[in-house]
This record gives sequence, C-alpha cells and structure tokens, in this order.
Amino acid sequence: MHDRNLTERYEGRFEVDDSAEWTAVMAEYNRDADAITASLFRAQGESGLAHLFFTDRRTFDRRMERGRQHFFGPPSGAHAAYLRSKGIID
Repeated sequence: MHDRNLTERYEGRFEVDDSAEWTAVMAEYNRDADAITASLFRAQGESGLAHLFFTDRRTFDRRMERGRQHFFGPPSGAHAAYLRSKGIID
C-alpha cells in the first residue's frame, strides 16, 4: 500500500549541487509523501480526510487542528500566532 522507506529511496538524490535538480527531486518526494499520507487516511477509513488533504489543505489543516485541540487544548504563543497567520485558527 505504501513505501515505508521513502526517505531512503530519495536520500542519495537530495545530494545534488544544482538547485533546479534539487527542487525537482523535492517536488517528487513531496508528491510521493502526500500519496502515502492519503493512503494511510483511506486505510483508516478516513477517505474524506484523504480527499481534503489533496483538494482543500486549509480545511484539512483546520479539521486536524480542531482534533488536536480536543485532546491537548488550544495552542499558545508562537504556535498560535503561526496557526492564525495561516488561517488555521481564528
């Protein structure tokens, strides 16, 4: 279903001198990592979250933050400021 060795697969490819090549490798890595993340949500019966992860990242982040707050309470300090700057919390 997913590759547990994603970083291992890309490790050597990140050691390039050309910033354009590094940017391309990083974009490919991020696409693969996102696919793995979505497949994990689907495997846990959260296909709605997998869909949001790809189609509406802000709504996804807001929903995940509400879940985090349920267990750990509201964020404070720099973390709260960061979340506000991204529109994740009000």
